[in-house]
Amino acid sequence: MSWFSLEAAGALVALCLATAPSACAQGPGYRERWGYLHLERRRAEVLEELRGRSEQDVREVARLLARPEEGVPFTPVADALALLRGVESDAAFRLRCTLGLFVLPEVVDPDGRQAACKEANFSVSLPFSLPSAGEMVFEFVVRDAAGAEVSRQRHAHKTGIEDVRLAQAGVSLACGELADGAYEVELVTLLDGAAPREHDPTLRWRFHVLRGYQQRSELALGAAIVLRKELEPLRRAQLDGVALRVSRAYAGEAFAVRSDAVVDLERLERCVANLQSERPPLQGLLGMIPVGLPDGERTQLGVARMPEGDGPHPMVVFASGAPVYGVSARRPVAPQVREAEWLLRELGDFGAADGVGVLVLDSPGAGVRYADALVAALDALPKVLPRAGARPVLVCDREAAGVVALQLRRLAPLVSGIVLIGTGAVPAAALGSMQGRPLRLVPLSGYPASKTVERLRANGEAAPGDDKEALDVQLLHARPTPWLFGVAWSRPELGAFVREALDLR
Repeated sequence: MSWFSLEAAGALVALCLATAPSACAQGPGYRERWGYLHLERRRAEVLEELRGRSEQDVREVARLLARPEEGVPFTPVADALALLRGVESDAAFRLRCTLGLFVLPEVVDPDGRQAACKEANFSVSLPFSLPSAGEMVFEFVVRDAAGAEVSRQRHAHKTGIEDVRLAQAGVSLACGELADGAYEVELVTLLDGAAPREHDPTLRWRFHVLRGYQQRSELALGAAIVLRKELEPLRRAQLDGVALRVSRAYAGEAFAVRSDAVVDLERLERCVANLQSERPPLQGLLGMIPVGLPDGERTQLGVARMPEGDGPHPMVVFASGAPVYGVSARRPVAPQVREAEWLLRELGDFGAADGVGVLVLDSPGAGVRYADALVAALDALPKVLPRAGARPVLVCDREAAGVVALQLRRLAPLVSGIVLIGTGAVPAAALGSMQGRPLRLVPLSGYPASKTVERLRANGEAAPGDDKEALDVQLLHARPTPWLFGVAWSRPELGAFVREALDLR
């Protein structure tokens, strides 16, 4: 998804939120994006349940996650979850782990012009084929923000494996009597009449009810399209970074982490008002700030979290790894990039205690020349986030680390230190560009590209005398690290490295 594709499809502002309430009416890439959202959700559960566990548990989970996914990437994840819960990963556990749910539209507008906008539609989806674990019956339980149940519906037809592969099983919920606000739908899967066991994976997604959402979205997106034509590249990219999130929700595409569509609309309305009043586009935006950084005719997207107080603040820039189904690096058709929100979630409050700002960039993918995008992003950072300090620490995960390793000469002068996670494929001739700047490495358990890490350390040791003294190339830590969680699992050591590299006392 990109703003330039939205501009080409400007007719979007004349459409309803979700003209096709069932995801089975959409294309394969659209459905695969929802499936990948569900896979990310399950991986996040593994990470949360792995925290605080023994080193033996970590090693075993790392081994399970590094197994070939054999066409069903949920299987290693389900097996890891079952291990952490001390139960068998049987057919019922794996099926409940893999079943997903389309929630359309993301924001229900009871005052919308079209019927599809006035009710919530929930369709069960099985992203990958699995053996049957019994006759399926689904219950859809909706609760309000206080946890009170407002609806419970049961669906018992078209519930075979092939039916759910095509998202044929689902229900609709009229929302005319519901107050505006956030709601949560839970999918309960009964197998041969048996309810989920206490240890079985659960699935809940958030959606919203907001009267007037359709009209407000159309007005804000229409104003953004008009405004951006007259903006210089920096401000245009900033506007794009905010507007893209609204266009995504408006078109019914899967979100990242959870639905924040109402807040996203409020941010866009604020951004448009700022530009119309000739103020900086992001002025007044708090918390997680959607960021767009100019990269030629494209926009590099990310999210930022800035500490309180006037700047400049020391910064850490994180470059995400790409969306993949397993260590084989098989990628989904969609999403083409891993959105920054996932890594920001894994980072938690990283840097907050030290007054450090965080910028997380979307991953490589979608045909972007990522090294060029990183150079442009680092150059534009103090202009987009005026409280950001110069020469941040750059932390790169997997595919992003591979790009940075090969382009080290270009990127080293722009940063105070670099961490490469998952790979160390730096050309020997380029290693000297890190003189005076620390370089840290994190190998990932079972990740093929991590074989290059030891080679890079050897190159640093073999450097000529003076060069060797000026080089600071070390492992960030030697703990076993599951390949999916390189950044999150390295948080303590990353914090210490950032304080050292940025000379924070």
